[in-house]
Amino acid sequence: MENIKISNFRKIQDSWDLDFAPITFFTGTNNSGKSTIFKAMLLLEDLVKSNNHFELDFNKTNCRKHKVDCFSNAINRSNRNNFDLNIDIKYTNRNN
Repeated sequence: MENIKISNFRKIQDSWDLDFAPITFFTGTNNSGKSTIFKAMLLLEDLVKSNNHFELDFNKTNCRKHKVDCFSNAINRSNRNNFDLNIDIKYTNRNN
């Protein structure tokens, strides 16, 4: 994965666009949103591994890790009227 862009998810009010290097460190104060990135990736992993790629299921394999039990707990609390939750990834297969 080279990049992830997350919008309106948990601590992310607008959007975060993060580039990854071969080694990436996440630092910041408590409650700044570091784990939000990991929660988004865990949800995305469950979606990719599911048979239904059109519906996000919060109770799949990683549910105990991300602890996001429903859509209303996934969207940013400040944006309760905005129902657009986006997680976009950019991936390049380097094995070619």
